[in-house]
Amino acid sequence: GEVYSAVFAPSGGSIASASEDGTVRLWDVESAECRWTFAGHKGEVYLATFSNDGRLVVTASEDCTSRLLSASSGECERTFEGHLEAVYRAEFSRDGQRVVTASLDGTAAIWVAATGERASALVGHCGQVKFACFSPDGRFAATASEDRSVKLWDASAGSCLWTFGHEDTVYVAAFSPDSQLLATACEDGVAAICAVASGQRLRMLEGHEASVSWVEFSADGQLVVTASWDETARIWCAQSGACVELLEG
Repeated sequence: GEVYSAVFAPSGGSIASASEDGTVRLWDVESAECRWTFAGHKGEVYLATFSNDGRLVVTASEDCTSRLLSASSGECERTFEGHLEAVYRAEFSRDGQRVVTASLDGTAAIWVAATGERASALVGHCGQVKFACFSPDGRFAATASEDRSVKLWDASAGSCLWTFGHEDTVYVAAFSPDSQLLATACEDGVAAICAVASGQRLRMLEGHEASVSWVEFSADGQLVVTASWDETARIWCAQSGACVELLEG
């Protein structure tokens, strides 16, 4: 089946892949050999990604669950159950103690990695939630939805702090390294940068001629990169919102 994602471990020595065939596989980078295969999901697996220490892998699956796997053995250590439709995205907090999931049931959830307990249900979107992530400082979670909005949540209380609207489905939200800014990528061809503290829109990154499918800050927070269905990527100045590079070809 199709491979939906392939992600390097923090060490760079292995890769976790997630597939349409319902499996997660761990590959050795040097030898290209498969170290283990996890086949416990009962549906397609959209994503498998590592904790920052590289010891765990979290998955997102069509079977409405997310699994916590041992990166060394592939054994399932925890199952996060409670979503009513497919889990489209799952991601660890930076300290590895929590997992956030985004589901096509219109909700997101925050889970305790050590116990599998659901700490918070992030309820408020009125459409599929396409993406969820923690801020680097762990204080916030952001969700992006087909209801044309991004929401910022208090990661401890599970309460919605603000909502920012777009003109179409929002695919991705990304925090700056200092957790002060949030960038969004939208089907309407526009990316935006908001202030985390207020939800106020600071910049509109306009120039793409089709949907913006990805957005991410550089490691120093000075630049933003966007990927688009217009067959280009663009690099923007986070401070001014000006496009500084057009990557095409």
